Amino acid sequence: MQQNVGSLERGIRILLGATLAALLVGRNLLPPALQLWVAALVVPVALVLLGTGILGYCPLYALFGLNTHHPPRV
Repeated sequence: MQQNVGSLERGIRILLGATLAALLVGRNLLPPALQLWVAALVVPVALVLLGTGILGYCPLYALFGLNTHHPPRV
């Protein structure tokens, strides 16, 4: 599994994933009826963003032949 996500994009994905996870901590601000729905939507998105950001690999990029990872020049 080769990396196909560039370093800037990885940082953005990690930042967005962490932000969404932090929103779950503050979800007590929402009415109880919405808390479950928000968690059900946010948890998978946050996990995918964090996972692809940490690993540097996005299966959808591989499926569509995209690659934003460029190895450093020597």
